[in-house]
Amino acid sequence: MSTVDWPDCSAQIVFAADSAKLSSTATVVSNYYQWVIPGTDTQKLIPGPYRYQVFMTDALGNRYTAEQGQIIVVADISDPNTLVTETTTKLQQQLAACDEALLKLLSNPTSMVQYGGQMYQFQDVQKLFQVRDQLQARVNDEADRLRGAKGYGKITCVFTDY
Repeated sequence: MSTVDWPDCSAQIVFAADSAKLSSTATVVSNYYQWVIPGTDTQKLIPGPYRYQVFMTDALGNRYTAEQGQIIVVADISDPNTLVTETTTKLQQQLAACDEALLKLLSNPTSMVQYGGQMYQFQDVQKLFQVRDQLQARVNDEADRLRGAKGYGKITCVFTDY
């Protein structure tokens, strides 16, 4: 976030989920607001979805919400005490189950398969492919969002070792 867009303002970011909150005041580095949040603060966060808001406060004390969105806090997998049991998202799991149902149906055209609470026969394979295509699009959007692709969030995380 540039100081050109928010001249003479201070910036604060707040992350929150349930009762857990973490906030940080930005410093200006080369005309950009930069937040430094120590690892000792982030390690206390429980993995899961968090909302965030960026607040700008002008010289008169007026406060504006400059940005808001959602991020996913993940566990520190370098910690030997962190148990990593699930590496796929719910949407990825749904897509895999749909693919499995399609494979079963295509390998045995006289059978029926169940997916998403509905039964499909071979003559319904086109409907199941439509469901699969919609799921694939959602999985692709989710992947873009999680990796921070353009249009899916403006916060850029920079990890440094101090």
